[in-house]
Amino acid sequence: MIQKPSSDNEVLVGTAVGYGPYQEFGTIRNQAQPFLRPSLDLAMGRALTIVKDEGRYQFKEYLK
Repeated sequence: MIQKPSSDNEVLVGTAVGYGPYQEFGTIRNQAQPFLRPSLDLAMGRALTIVKDEGRYQFKEYLK
């Protein structure tokens, strides 16, 4: 079950399927096939850029 973030500054990353951890980390019989960690690695730098750019746009009248 995906939970709601407890604050406005929190973001939860996960999957809605029960087999997600087994696919991400693997099992005794199956090799790991990560999908969340690589996606998060790609998005981490971009998320900060989006917030910075959007913040500049939203607050441009105050940033003179």
